[in-house]
Amino acid sequence: MLQDTHCFPSLVRNCDPAAAAAVAAAAAAAASKSRQRVGGESVRQSQRASVRQSEANYHFRDIALRKFNNFTQIILSPSTTKMKNALNSRVLREMCEALNTLKRDDSVRIVLVTGTGSTFCQGVDLTALQHPNLETRKKNAENLVRGIKDFLKALVQFPKPIIAGVNGNAMGLGVTMLPLFDMVIANDKAEFCLPYAKLGQVPEGGATYTFPNLFGKLQSTQLFLGHKLTAHRAQEMGLVSESIWPATYQQELIPKVALLATHSSQSMEATKALMNHHLVTKLELSLESECRLLLQQWTSPHFAHLSKRFLDTQYIHLQKPVSLPL
Repeated sequence: MLQDTHCFPSLVRNCDPAAAAAVAAAAAAAASKSRQRVGGESVRQSQRASVRQSEANYHFRDIALRKFNNFTQIILSPSTTKMKNALNSRVLREMCEALNTLKRDDSVRIVLVTGTGSTFCQGVDLTALQHPNLETRKKNAENLVRGIKDFLKALVQFPKPIIAGVNGNAMGLGVTMLPLFDMVIANDKAEFCLPYAKLGQVPEGGATYTFPNLFGKLQSTQLFLGHKLTAHRAQEMGLVSESIWPATYQQELIPKVALLATHSSQSMEATKALMNHHLVTKLELSLESECRLLLQQWTSPHFAHLSKRFLDTQYIHLQKPVSLPL
């Protein structure tokens, strides 16, 4: 004990044994707290270093990967789409590559998918289907259909829990893909919209199967006709697991996912496999039917007219895209 009180030699000499013991205990406690502070800071520095290192290890243009202890965040941040946080064939390919990489990474127990800014995902980048040249438009539509099928299959077959962090508004495929996630944590002010009737196309994402199963035929029809959902209503219907107040969304989301990532990966993966066992086959049938029709509709004059009017009259978040082949 006296070795821990070398900073107070005069006190130890002049005090009785009980006082000396008390001084020694105080010194030991102070040293322990100091070590804890240093240790805690080391852990935080280690986590920050891990995030920086993980971002440097992945090379994507339209998404970013951020690795934390036991889970990885995929951030939708497309630079090749004209619609902000939208999906074109390049973004969908990168999402597939990321999921295939994380599937094999034993250090990743959970994956979190989020958007950036005030938008989660605006669905398919409609501007890619607006090319004046018909052959180019057909090629873009074919690439997009193939990308949607590959991504959704990768999503539903992903063996680990995958969480959608809906940080803002979602539209189209950004909504219809949500039932394929294992949990959806939404910003309380997010809105969900399916504008398919205004575009002249069928829903994507296997929604013709998943939505009637979740909400029934009548509610699904109302949604496909463009009825908007608030996060609160989406939670009541079962599309959202829980919602978080916007002011604290980012601060609460990461700790929630971090806590979930401490659970048994064996239990989480086995439970997911059992629940998704029958979904895969039925979803594939719906995807094939949807994509066959989408390819026809996306190259039709009717869709070209309605989608242009939609882009001209609706409030869509746009950005200047990086021009790269899709």
